Amino acid sequence: MWPAAMIAEIDIWRSAQLMIRQYGDAAVSEADARVIALTEQRDSAGGLVWRRIREPIDQLQNDTSVDPAH
Repeated sequence: MWPAAMIAEIDIWRSAQLMIRQYGDAAVSEADARVIALTEQRDSAGGLVWRRIREPIDQLQNDTSVDPAH
């Protein structure tokens, strides 16, 4: 497995988008569950990757930006 720091930011965002498509509103909870499971398995690199994925999931789901044209 690649070290967590070597995974490109674009891949983190793509993973976040896929999680939202697959799990909808439960995507953050699913990502959190994966962090917990990997931490319990002592897979710190895997847990770090899922922490990185969780952040853009949260950002994408909580986007409250307003269209300036309206």
